[in-house]
Amino acid sequence: MWNYNYIIPSIMILLVFLVYYVLRPKLPVHRNSTFVILLLIDLATVYFDYTASVADESFTEHSQTTLYALNLGYFVFFIARAAWFAFFTMDVLDQYTTVNRSIRKLTALVLAAAELVTLSSPVTGAVFSIDGSGYHSGYLYNAAVYYSFTFFLLLSFVLVIKKSDKLPRIECWSLLAYQMVLMAGIIFRYLNPRVLIMDLICLVAIIILFLTFENPDKLRTGSGDAFNYTAFQMLVTERHNNKRYRILSFIIHSYNEYCGIIGGTQIEHCSTQICRYLSEKFPAELLFYLGNGRFALFGSDNMDLDTMSEKIRERFKVPWDSGEESIYLDISFVQVDSGVLNCTSDRLISMMMIALDNAGSEKSTGISDTSLTVRMFDHQLNIKRNLEAALDNDSVEVFYQPIIDSRTGRIAAAEALARIRDENGKIIPPVEFISMAEKDGQISLLGEQVFRKVCHFIKDHEEDMYGVEWVNVNVSPYQFLDNDMPDIYLGIIDECGVPVSKVHFELTEESIVDYSLLKVQLSNMNEAGFKFVLDDYGSGYSNLIRLRSYSFENIKIDMEIVWDYCSSPSPILPAFIKAIREMGHSVTAEGIENEDMAQMMFKLGCDYQQGYAYSKPLPADEFLEYCSRMKK
Repeated sequence: MWNYNYIIPSIMILLVFLVYYVLRPKLPVHRNSTFVILLLIDLATVYFDYTASVADESFTEHSQTTLYALNLGYFVFFIARAAWFAFFTMDVLDQYTTVNRSIRKLTALVLAAAELVTLSSPVTGAVFSIDGSGYHSGYLYNAAVYYSFTFFLLLSFVLVIKKSDKLPRIECWSLLAYQMVLMAGIIFRYLNPRVLIMDLICLVAIIILFLTFENPDKLRTGSGDAFNYTAFQMLVTERHNNKRYRILSFIIHSYNEYCGIIGGTQIEHCSTQICRYLSEKFPAELLFYLGNGRFALFGSDNMDLDTMSEKIRERFKVPWDSGEESIYLDISFVQVDSGVLNCTSDRLISMMMIALDNAGSEKSTGISDTSLTVRMFDHQLNIKRNLEAALDNDSVEVFYQPIIDSRTGRIAAAEALARIRDENGKIIPPVEFISMAEKDGQISLLGEQVFRKVCHFIKDHEEDMYGVEWVNVNVSPYQFLDNDMPDIYLGIIDECGVPVSKVHFELTEESIVDYSLLKVQLSNMNEAGFKFVLDDYGSGYSNLIRLRSYSFENIKIDMEIVWDYCSSPSPILPAFIKAIREMGHSVTAEGIENEDMAQMMFKLGCDYQQGYAYSKPLPADEFLEYCSRMKK
């Protein structure tokens, strides 16, 4: 007699799972199809397990043909279920890395061999046989049932362990957990073959996979009308190497500003309406909401991107209801045709997201997939990767440009400048990677790394830097968003054993416009002993009245202002320099390119000078050589 206590609840729960999963909108990727097949195979296995067991107990009431059919159905689906667990594992791994095709072929070969042996049983009795005395296990029963199951399970286990570094931790542990559950189940079945608990064990494994990977709601947005960014990555990754496709994406201009002005709830209400409009207007395409006001429609290479763009643009001429008021939204488009982009799926997604962010911030009218655009975003992606590599490997370099005392012509200080290199060793222009670091939230890490290296440099070479009284280090206003900034930099000072007076911070003029938090942070860091320099004065918005609100040690006159005066002198710059000095600030003239300019700035009262007339920014070792020459 078999114990059926576990099998009936398993059938009921499995039916609920299957109906729920089939009825929910799903992403059309291979992994989801594999999971549906797994559910169907498991349901068939449970059904045949129950009916075959009941029939075998009352074998005298059934024909041998019926008994063979029921038992064949059970064993065929039992073996297939084990294989489909392995296939699902491979599909998950394919989202992050590549499972060798030979592994899939080997799995299919073992499956085919086990199934053929099973199907031959009515003739050979290999797996089971039925005679006048009922059901009997065959001579290859263990090989077809236990050995094949164990093979599929161990293969999955080895693949997960081998690829574990590529997987998110939760997904890796979930895959290992369901495999351990199945292993416990097959061992229990071997020891207690008449307790039909294996189906319940497999259901537990399916629940683990469902909760981690296959819950359809995990890939949907809150409104339910669009898939999310994770789903977008999955689809592009799978389709990229197999099929051509097109993507029409767009972004709402100044999305974050709208969130601050009208509130996040209201702008999200608008996003929900936009999703509903897109799903109704373009039902043949897959809709994604990528967050922060970014939308994407994914379809075949027959998508008419221009016509669709025009329809969407026309709709945005009408206001959207935010729940409290009607608002007009501006958008920019980014079109992607996979057929003209020779890159990986990750690279394509990164380029598209960069293009969207740029379009949203610059309020451009639209960006399409021209060769120039692709090269531009590919270049930005290279910068991003080189920046991340430099930060991760602590390989940001620091160059030093001398600052000269106007009266003595000797070196008085230096400005520290961050430099990173590309994969070919070529220096990337600072204007490119600094803005990238600010946009990606890495500017604080970059600033701390440069500051620490400067402090170590001062500590290690203080005697070699003849005449250098301090070093200026550039800081971004974004760094001041961190309330712990004074403590962090004081900690670095203490770590390196360098007097706080040896390092000054440089801020550009644009940084201080209506920035109340910056003013508070400057005050806190002044109290900690740090001194500040205002860089590029005259290039933006600052005025003499605003300067009185900040405790700057030195004001650096922008090179454009210096060049303009030297080419066409006027009374404005002399008056500014005089006023600045009367306010108690010293003055540095930037962009000095020859002796005549140096003399003119000296006569105007500039305390310090900086420019190529003295030296370009130098690597640390060359800067020390420069200091040595100045000493002689």
